Amino acid sequence: MIARAVNRFGHWLTRRHAESYGRLEGKNVAVLMLSPQMDVFSEASPWSKHFAIQADRDNVTSFLGSARNRDWKIIQAPLVWTDNTPSTAMSETGYFRLVRENSLLEAGTTGAKLMTDMVSDGDIILTERAGLNAFYGTELQKTLVKHGIERLVILGGVANADLDSTSRMAVELDYDVTVASDLVSAVSKQDLDNIMEVTLPRIVSRVLTGDKILLEPT
Repeated sequence: MIARAVNRFGHWLTRRHAESYGRLEGKNVAVLMLSPQMDVFSEASPWSKHFAIQADRDNVTSFLGSARNRDWKIIQAPLVWTDNTPSTAMSETGYFRLVRENSLLEAGTTGAKLMTDMVSDGDIILTERAGLNAFYGTELQKTLVKHGIERLVILGGVANADLDSTSRMAVELDYDVTVASDLVSAVSKQDLDNIMEVTLPRIVSRVLTGDKILLEPT
């Protein structure tokens, strides 16, 4: 009985992905760029010492440019921390401990500033967030509703941290979510593989490379 249930779920999941593939069209698509900041993408940042997988700066910038050419709305969601950040938002364990101990993405520092080549005049820049979920404490949901966005392409950030958390919340809010699997960072390849090959395919509509996302019809 359990095997049949799992098999049915697998068929349903396959149909769901097949039916939704190729739906990134129209002006109701937004690209959500997580943590587009110096500490994440600058060559001088200590980020590379702690994150085995880094989102390639040139590839991300190129993807954002192509998305703008398609008239997709670009939403920038920076992450920062301060000494006054509630401990519930910035815990002393895991990812946030790593960020704190290395003074990464600290409010007021050069490393927390936006990468100028990733930001355009037409982009929407959200209030700096302190937690993993880009919807929490920002105007993201209000912004998506205002612009009639139904489909989200999410990239940047850390695969099993803010990318995972934000993608789950977007699905709960009934957005059609595509994750750009090769345009994110991760502490290790295992972390990246787990989130992109096991976890997120069961939650979001699509997990595709940036090139494949741009091949979808508009």
